[in-house]
Amino acid sequence: MEKVKITPEQAKEIEEISEGSQPFIVSYHAKGILAWEHLSELSLDELIRALYIGYEVEPEFKVGDWVVWDEIKIIGQLVEIDSVLRVDSIDYDVPQSVKLDELRHATPSEIAEEKERKWWAKHGRNLWELRKGDLLIDKHFGKIAEVREVEDKHYLIGAITSYESLDFIKRNYTVVCFSEQRLDLEGE
Repeated sequence: MEKVKITPEQAKEIEEISEGSQPFIVSYHAKGILAWEHLSELSLDELIRALYIGYEVEPEFKVGDWVVWDEIKIIGQLVEIDSVLRVDSIDYDVPQSVKLDELRHATPSEIAEEKERKWWAKHGRNLWELRKGDLLIDKHFGKIAEVREVEDKHYLIGAITSYESLDFIKRNYTVVCFSEQRLDLEGE
């Protein structure tokens, strides 16, 4: 038998029940005279399982929370809560309504990754998709460098005479301007 899922309010009421009084609580519930408001919302079977087998507390969500739908690894912000949650997933080709029990809160690293992915998508690029003509700035020296050539995920940048890996670029450079936004290249 599996643990029952209960609300945070129901969990708080269970914690108030003194050790050894579970049989009385079950008896009162069966008679319809249970004094706890939120526990009375549970069926008799759910209450018994929560008291004797254990329970899991359903996470609380609010609009603006970052959540993960693990079924297909979608991360987004909640934009509306009713019987289902609508997740901001503007660039995913999936249903945007997801049931509450299918979601979990996103970790800080998942949120950071998703924000970065959305930033790149907003500029019409995949994550760290660099193209010839993009401008980067060296994180250490503050010098601007242009992506001169792209060959099989290796990049010729600025005055560097050898191709560099994407990992090297991520560690040492930040994007300043994409080639499509450069005014000095218009008409070329």
